[in-house]
Order: sequence, then C-alpha cells, then structure tokens
Amino acid sequence: MRKIFRNEIFNPLRRNLCSLGKLDKYGGLHIDLTTRAIQGNGLSDKLLHLCRLRRSFPTAVWVYLNQDHFHLIPCLCKPSPHGPGLVFHHATGLSVTLFRWLAEGPCRVPEFATHQLGVAAVLVSPALEHVVMVRERAGSSGFKGWKFPTGLAHLGEDISSAVLREVYEETGILAEFSGILALRQQHAFPGCFGRSDFLVACRLRLPSACEELPSIRPCKKELSDGMWMPMTKLRSAQVHSVIKDLNSEQMACSENIHITTFTSEILRLLSPSKPASSAMELRQHRFDSILDGHWLSTSKMMGFQCRMVIDRMVDILHCSHTEFPTSYVFNF
Repeated sequence: MRKIFRNEIFNPLRRNLCSLGKLDKYGGLHIDLTTRAIQGNGLSDKLLHLCRLRRSFPTAVWVYLNQDHFHLIPCLCKPSPHGPGLVFHHATGLSVTLFRWLAEGPCRVPEFATHQLGVAAVLVSPALEHVVMVRERAGSSGFKGWKFPTGLAHLGEDISSAVLREVYEETGILAEFSGILALRQQHAFPGCFGRSDFLVACRLRLPSACEELPSIRPCKKELSDGMWMPMTKLRSAQVHSVIKDLNSEQMACSENIHITTFTSEILRLLSPSKPASSAMELRQHRFDSILDGHWLSTSKMMGFQCRMVIDRMVDILHCSHTEFPTSYVFNF
C-alpha cells in the first residue's frame, strides 16, 4: 500500500482556504476584506465551520476590515460555539485586525506593539563642559526640573532621525548623531495605553563648522526654558524620581537644579573619572526609579558578552567628539 503523505491530505483543504484568503509561512490564513468583497454571512459561516474543525492547519485565522466592514465585527466576534469567536488583535485609524488561534496549545501569536519608542537627546559641547537641558511647561508633566530634550519616534522613523528631529523642534539646534548611550525599559508607562516604554539616550554633537555654542530657542508650546547648562552644576543637582512634583517654592529658587534619576545616570556615563558599570536599565514599575541599584550590573543581565559590549560603549564615550562613529551596532 502506498504511503499517504501529510501534504496530500491537506492539499484540498489548502485549495479551499486559498479561495478565502492567503496562507502565510506559519500556516495562518489571512482574509483581507479591504481589497475584496465577501458577503458577511457567508464569511461568518465558513469561519465558524473552520473554527469547529480545530485542525492543526491552519494555525490561525486573520481578518482585516476597514470602516466599510465594521458592521461585520459583532458577527465575526460572536463567541463559539455559535460564532467564529474572533478577537481584536489591533486597530489603527480606520482599520481593524481580528484573529483567532486554531492550533493546539496556547496562542503563540505575538501581541501588537509591546513598546513605544522614545528618544533623549544628550547634546554635549565639544569641550564636554556644557550640555543642552530643557524644562517643560506647566501642566505638561509632573516633573518640573531640568531634563534632556525628549520625544517619541514616528512610525518607521530611525532612532537617529527621531532624536535629531526632536532636538531641533525643541531647541532650534541642528546637531549630528554620534551614537547610543543607554537604554531604559519601563513598564506601566503613563499615557502608553498599557504598553511599555523604551527610552533611548543618544549622544549628539555639534557640526564641526560650529565655533561657538548655538543659542537655544525653546519651543514655546512645550518648554518653559532651555539652556547650555554647565556640567558642574548638573553633577551637584538634587536628584528626584520622575514622579516627584516640585512645588512652586522650590521652582522659584534659581539656585536649585533638580534632575531625575535617569539624567543623573546619563551624566555618570559621560564622566571620564567614573566610567559606567552598565548602560541599560530595566524597570518593572515606574516607582522603581527611586530605588537604589536599579541600574543593573551587567553580570546579572546578560553575562560576559554584555560586559564586553558595555566596555566598548564606555571606550566610545571616552573618545574625542571627532572620533565618534556615525552609528554603532551591538548584537546581543
């Protein structure tokens, strides 16, 4: 008797599924209603039949809808056994993506957008004596001290492009990208819709043609002040958690410089006399920023390989500003 191979069994099923949509390399069926017309009731019945089979193929079913098909969502999301039981994977603008895991075992479909990406601009003077610092307008955040220019990267925007755009928008300074100083991961980030936050601190430099420090023009919509602050002042500043709300009396005293723990750690990275032991921070919760030792030692994080990476990052920091690479890639 001739042996029957698995692919022969599934060929008819594959052809039937391909009439509904496209199959990906993982065995998932993708039905795009934004590019083809399928009757809602007919699609729901076919998906209900497919979901009841619960074969190992297809592994999952995906349905893409735009605003013209939103009326189908209640039918497609009707719980089993009376409906296909699809759930929301993500929604952007006027489009929605639904899915259901069909294969055995726990769902292996990754969540949509686990993090948002922020950038911090660390723009230091050629002599390493001053750094650009800004202060946000009242009502824009809980912390009213001094910080680096920061912002969120746009969809599809490179980190280098995002940080150069942000520093220009906030200060009016045209800078050049030197490299990445540090990464901070923070969970339960406010205003992040339940996602986590990655903040990438980037080292920037002034163009070689700049003979003097350019003047800072703070963005009036976002900032109340901006300046080239002396490093000596920053290193003697009062350090707070980002959650601390400084009162008006503290803010009125011009002699008091208040910075966050994140800013303090970046300054430590810039200090030639105190090389950093780590250039990565992993926070479980926002309140952990006030705890000691939360910048984890590299031996606890990633072992010897990461130790070598951090050593190389410190070596880069100690180079003169003209020796900084345009970009540097670290493979973990």
